[in-house]
Amino acid sequence: MPLRHFFSLLTTFLTATTFLTPVYGQPSWEKISANLFDKNFEALTADSDGKAIFVASDKNLYRSLNGGNRWEHIFSLHGNNRLNFIRSEKTNRLFLLSTDGVFKSEDKGKTWSKIFSAIGRMPTNSLSLSVHPQDPEILFLGTAQGLFWSLDGGKNWASQQGPMGHEKIGFVLHHPTQENVLFLATAENFYRSKDFGKSFEKTFHIASLSKNDPGTAETAPPQNENESAVESTLSITSVKISPIHPQEILMGTLHGIYASSDLGKSWSAMTPNGLGNIRVKDLEISSRDGAIFAATEAGVYTLAPGASRWIEIYEGLSEKSFESLKLVAGKDQETLFAASKNSIFKWYREWIALPGIPQSDYLTINEFRMNEFKNILQREPSIQEVQNSAIRYADVTNSKIKKWHRSSKLKAFLPDFSVGKNLSIRNNVDVDRGGSSQPDLFILGPDSNSKGQDIRLDWKLSNFIFSSDQTSIDSREKLMVELRSDVLSEVTRLYFERRRLLMDLYLNRPETNKEYLELLLRIDELTAYLDGLTGGYFAKELQKRKINYH
Repeated sequence: MPLRHFFSLLTTFLTATTFLTPVYGQPSWEKISANLFDKNFEALTADSDGKAIFVASDKNLYRSLNGGNRWEHIFSLHGNNRLNFIRSEKTNRLFLLSTDGVFKSEDKGKTWSKIFSAIGRMPTNSLSLSVHPQDPEILFLGTAQGLFWSLDGGKNWASQQGPMGHEKIGFVLHHPTQENVLFLATAENFYRSKDFGKSFEKTFHIASLSKNDPGTAETAPPQNENESAVESTLSITSVKISPIHPQEILMGTLHGIYASSDLGKSWSAMTPNGLGNIRVKDLEISSRDGAIFAATEAGVYTLAPGASRWIEIYEGLSEKSFESLKLVAGKDQETLFAASKNSIFKWYREWIALPGIPQSDYLTINEFRMNEFKNILQREPSIQEVQNSAIRYADVTNSKIKKWHRSSKLKAFLPDFSVGKNLSIRNNVDVDRGGSSQPDLFILGPDSNSKGQDIRLDWKLSNFIFSSDQTSIDSREKLMVELRSDVLSEVTRLYFERRRLLMDLYLNRPETNKEYLELLLRIDELTAYLDGLTGGYFAKELQKRKINYH
């Protein structure tokens, strides 16, 4: 679809909605856990279409096959054991991890078999499991006493012989496209392997980063009866790979959220702006537009792509602290499931199709990104402010021309001023004519001197009516008006071209990372042009108003 067609349709849509029409079919959360007979929920997952939902308390596993309207109990643990983790597969496989080992179901939880228990004297506390993206029989299991792997779907297991064979592995993930790349997270460290788990390099340490964050602790809080088995000793609480850009990884911790854009090689803290609590329990990433969702002790929050502020999703919630999230993508909407200690909720995120655009080309606009874009437009310097700054910097203001005209008329009040001075010196000579026998005598002097001074003031009253300088002023005024028109035209063109790119950035983010970065670079380029035409005003205002599009 041509870009101009997209902008035309989008403008029509924005004008019609005036940024006020919500894009969600259901703007508030819906509670779906009314008939469960125990609480203290620890983990939540769902199948790919969201029809089968699974939630685990510390002892029991529940299943709903109709979106949460009715639940059934399908698994129990006894004694001092507890459930830690659930993983659902597209092939109806379901893995349940516990302090008593790993259980597997091939029929969505109807029947179960135990596939991992004690190996020698090794404990059986299982915390995380990952399935190879190309071979579902290859499993990697993170336990409280090291990393294990299986090549036959869990029938036989082997222990990693390196240092990861003794660490407490809270999270293990395969990379979705690079089959030899594996990621691990322990209590405070993140590791990556490029050789299928034979060796690992540490790329992140939460304790050293937390020293730079005032108000955060260096270690996880002590265990209490309300904490899960995983959280009680792990500062890293969630690790997710972006489904849109697989090189990007997010990590939720008890000290905030960190992001990597180079397969976990380097990390940086994400903005906490708007996030009610930095103690993050779980993360989810949209496969449609990359929006991020975070479960915290202060509620559920979302960060739109390119946004600089988290927004709370609170309408309809009767709980505040949440433990687990699951985002399920559908054709026309996404469903977000959230589990607190006592309740389970679901929330819909719908997509809008604009008239004239094929249904397959849905415009990925949601209320948060729309509001963020509107907020950016309101916070940026207005076109009048930018134009005035450019006029001042180019020194082509109307006041300068008016000053010339005013000075020309005032000139008639001022006379032409001249000062004269003269000096005259005469030599006096007399002749004394002698007789016929005597020569003539010349008598000199005395000399005569004369001096004079004069001051002249001339008024040209005709200048009150027309000054000869007016012709020169008119010529300069014409040139200045042309220069000001050129400056304003260029500033206006750059300003609105930049805004159109911002609209594209927020409301129709490019699909590839390269296109996204090129769009950011073009916006930076236009910002630099405007900055040059305003003498640095534009960039200073963006910094002053804390506007960041990255």
